Order: sequence, then C-alpha cells, then structure tokens
Amino acid sequence: QMKSREAHDTLISLAGDTDLAAHRDTFLYHADRLALGAATYAPISVLDIAAWMRDQTIVPTDRKGYVDYVFRLTQALLERFANSDHDEARPYRRLAREAITDRDEADARNWLSGRLAEAGRAVFEPIREAEVVEGNRTDIHLVARNPMLGKIVLEVKLADRPHWSGDLLVSTLETQVRDQYLREEIAHAGGLVLINTLRDGYSKRVAGRSVDFAQLCHAIENRIDELDDQKTYALLPVSL
Repeated sequence: QMKSREAHDTLISLAGDTDLAAHRDTFLYHADRLALGAATYAPISVLDIAAWMRDQTIVPTDRKGYVDYVFRLTQALLERFANSDHDEARPYRRLAREAITDRDEADARNWLSGRLAEAGRAVFEPIREAEVVEGNRTDIHLVARNPMLGKIVLEVKLADRPHWSGDLLVSTLETQVRDQYLREEIAHAGGLVLINTLRDGYSKRVAGRSVDFAQLCHAIENRIDELDDQKTYALLPVSL
C-alpha cells in the first residue's frame, strides 16, 4: 500500500541507505508527502452542514409546535443578525444624528425571508404577496408544508423610523396583523419583528408619554395580553 505507514517507513529507510545517497532528497520528499496526506482531512462544506441540519429538524406535528418553532427560529436569526461575526447588520445601524438611512424595511424583510427560507425549508415555505385585503402590502407569510399546520404571518418594522409613531407600533399586531392578515382560518398566528437600528437616543411617544425601546416593547407585550381571540401573537424584538 503506497499510502500506508509501512510505505512511509520504507522511504525513510531508503533515504538512509548510503548506496542510494544520490536519491536521498527524492525519498524524503515522497515520505513528507505521505505524512502530509495522512494528516489532511476534508472539511464538511457549509452547504452540507445546512443540509444535514435540515434533515435533523424535528418537524412540528401540530399548530402549537409550529408556532413555537417559527417564533424560536425567527428570534434566533435576529440575534445572529445583530451579533454576527460578519456584522451583517452594519448597513442598518445609524447614529442619533443620522436622519437618512441606506436600508429600509423592504431590505430587512428580504433578508429575513431569505434566511427563513434557508433554515426552515423542511417545515415551511415563505411567500411574499404584493397585496392583501384592502390593498395593503403583506410581509412574510410562512405556509407550512403540512397543510394541517396552517400559516403564520410576520410583520417587519424598523422601530426607529419616523413614519411609525409609538402608538401605531403598539397597535400593529391588532390593527394590521390580526385585522388584515389573520382573517383566514389557516392563518392562526402573527409575529411583529421589531428592529431598532438606532444605537442610542431611541424615543417614541406612547399614550402621550416618551418611551425608550424597552418601554415600547413592554407596552406592546401588554397589548398582546389584551388580545382575546383564538389567534397567537408574539413580539420578536432586536436592537442592532
């Protein structure tokens, strides 16, 4: 066996043979190549790892499990977005003095939709629709591959943008997600993805009072507790 330990030892022995001194460097070269080859491994590619992880995903079997899976996955992706070693969130961050940004909510929706499509391929398919009831644009509809699990809708908002008032953000899950996106029976859960791109100085007004991002999230959670229907809601916040 040319790639065996015995072959390596034989080459070293030949390199020490005085009668073959003229070929010593050749024998040592091939011995080194054998040793290097034995120490080399073929790493698993990122695509192979992703495919393996998808195969290992425990596919939800009921609607509650599906909701838990989607909200947990979305929050994990947002945390990765905010804390990525590759700083994926850098184009979205802004200082308090910056009024104009290079990235808008469409960019954020596209990023999240793409990541969800990669990570949840075995469980659901993200669908972007141009319009819904009353002509309003939807965000991300996650349609389960198992029809019994229905559909979950995610609304994505950049929380610090001036066109969103604090009161509007607090009511979004009720007036937009529930009243517009969850009218169908199969649409049984909605999440508000709330991204704060402002590093410091966040301030909105809720019920006439100035609030920071944490206080805004608390107000939204309180509103969720007041929603008394058969749907499921979640706030999925992150600060960049």
